[in-house]
Amino acid sequence: MRLIITNGDSAAATIKQANIEADILPWRDVLHDGPVPHCETLEALSEIRAGFIARSGWGDFQEVHDQFISRDNLLQSALSYQEVVLWFEHDLYDQLQLWQLLSWFSGQQLENCNLTIICKDRFVSEIPAAELPEEFAGRQAVTQSQLIAARQAWLAFTAESPEKLLRLFQAGENPLPFMIACINRLLEEYSSRNNGLSRNEQQILQLIADGLEQPVEIFQAAGRLESAPYLGDWSFWSYIQILLSGEYPLLKTGNGSPFQVPASGISLDDFKQQTLFLTDAGREVLAHEKDWLKCHEIDRWIGGVHLTPGNIWRWDAYNKSLYFEQ
Repeated sequence: MRLIITNGDSAAATIKQANIEADILPWRDVLHDGPVPHCETLEALSEIRAGFIARSGWGDFQEVHDQFISRDNLLQSALSYQEVVLWFEHDLYDQLQLWQLLSWFSGQQLENCNLTIICKDRFVSEIPAAELPEEFAGRQAVTQSQLIAARQAWLAFTAESPEKLLRLFQAGENPLPFMIACINRLLEEYSSRNNGLSRNEQQILQLIADGLEQPVEIFQAAGRLESAPYLGDWSFWSYIQILLSGEYPLLKTGNGSPFQVPASGISLDDFKQQTLFLTDAGREVLAHEKDWLKCHEIDRWIGGVHLTPGNIWRWDAYNKSLYFEQ
């Protein structure tokens, strides 16, 4: 018996088409968004994550919670399989899930379970089903050093401050090949020392300043700026909504109406026709003439770090360093 754990429904559906003999568990969670504090059990974290997803308007709490519990229960039975294959990709979305899973397996007795991994810089859903058996045949055994590295990364990601994560990044070489690049991308989401924007916020404003107006074209262009695109559209719209909010918003809609996302009931055509423009404050922040954090009360999570006006960490991209703002 074999179990394949992979990064959500799209990858799972592609793997199923290849007729590889295995049960498939899609691991669903956008761990780069919302609170991911350290928890002693999967169930405790799943309740927190289901609450965040429901508050974000991405699903009904009970339905999402039940999906998490079903997922977690199947993982708890993973050691009854002769082989468990972790099939993940190189982007931040996948790597955070991989750290979580490897960290969990690092605390299990694996004597009777062969734990293997497939992790390449190629998206599973973009591979023709006929080529997947060859990809699958190249899986490798998970090493003890990889389990330790993932455990360290997961504990650092879920910690209350980002200092451990920064130390892992500064250490350089790692037995998990994409870990350092993903930690770097994660650190770039802390507020810039120059103007208070995260990298995602900076990219959105710059693309609009360059002439893009409609949300879908902005989303697609932002994805092309990433070496490994990871941000889903729901997450992307939440960034836009933050930039439109507050006493000094950095963005405005073309007609002055509130920005609406598809989940709010707007038709897809109407959603696509919405336009976005910089405000005066947006132009000033983009030009480093104003600090976003001075005109916006931050309330955001990166892993286990809750960023608030009393707990601000800033990223210096030039020196690759974090600074706590006193």
